[in-house]
Amino acid sequence: MSKNEFISLVHRYLNGECTSSEISRIRECIEESPENLQTFEEIKKIWDVKPDKELHADLGEAWNRLEGKMFEKKGVKTPYYRYARSVHQRNRSGRLYAWMRVAAILVVGALLTLVAIQISGGGFFAGPADSTQEEIAMQEVRADRGHQSRMTFSDGSEVRLNSASTIRFPQQFDADVREVWLEGEAWFNVQHNPDVEFIVRTSEATVRVLGTEFNVKAYQEEPEVEIVVVNGLVTVRAADANERDSASEVRLHKGEMSRVLRGEGPSEARSVNIESYLSWTRGTFVFDETPFARVLAEWERRFNVHFEIENETLLATPFTGEFRYESFDEMLRLTSIALDFEYKRTNQTITINNLN
Repeated sequence: MSKNEFISLVHRYLNGECTSSEISRIRECIEESPENLQTFEEIKKIWDVKPDKELHADLGEAWNRLEGKMFEKKGVKTPYYRYARSVHQRNRSGRLYAWMRVAAILVVGALLTLVAIQISGGGFFAGPADSTQEEIAMQEVRADRGHQSRMTFSDGSEVRLNSASTIRFPQQFDADVREVWLEGEAWFNVQHNPDVEFIVRTSEATVRVLGTEFNVKAYQEEPEVEIVVVNGLVTVRAADANERDSASEVRLHKGEMSRVLRGEGPSEARSVNIESYLSWTRGTFVFDETPFARVLAEWERRFNVHFEIENETLLATPFTGEFRYESFDEMLRLTSIALDFEYKRTNQTITINNLN
């Protein structure tokens, strides 16, 4: 196994996406080479850095250290390296102020996740309406298409971002509230604190908890926000609902979910099979009578591909299936058999033809 392949496999392991055989292969590589062990430990150290520690790191110094470790051949720089140095130079000139989080060690030719942590304003993620950027320093963590990200807040609360998702939060939480802004999908495991509420805000919904495990799906391109509770209790209301109107909120317990349609209030709580909503956190896919359009949207984000549908009537077709160890190409092949369609793949573009 080449060094690049080993690093890519470790990246998948830290994302929780490896099969048992792949985990065994990682162990074998570590036992075979002290260099592989050192590489694994370096990646894990960077992966485990908490956001509150990242903010105090000097970007230029951190990249200089990485350069010395990762680029043994003089003059060799990856595109990611050049990008990060460019960001640092723009910081010094005052045009951009940003923090970068490395999700895995960068090496020549390795395709790894790069997570940006930055201060920025505008749009839904601008933060509280009555605060300026000078008053509240906001951090941003982003998981690009084809990648996922994990982070741990200083209070011990955990967040896992699905592909094509962004979360923003203050540099320091207030003493009486922990508040974050989400676009996309994220799983939360919030440390219980009866005195400090945890709030997740999306464009259409507000989710309040004291300490629990839950999932929020709020992609801008989808017409609804989904909230599923794994453990504990949360309340859900429309983003523009009166904060004092308790009648406008829905309470969700373990195993329950609610949807908030754009411009409407939350639906009534109902019991669901949470496995289908959390399968993405385990690197699997579980679909239960899911419209095919949503299946394709999941795959586009997760595998960074693009689907072109010649017969759009197929998009409303419900699909039920479970994929745990199959590759993307195999999932696509099996789904084409189940739904009776043909497809052609050209690089990252997949054209689907309905046979009916």
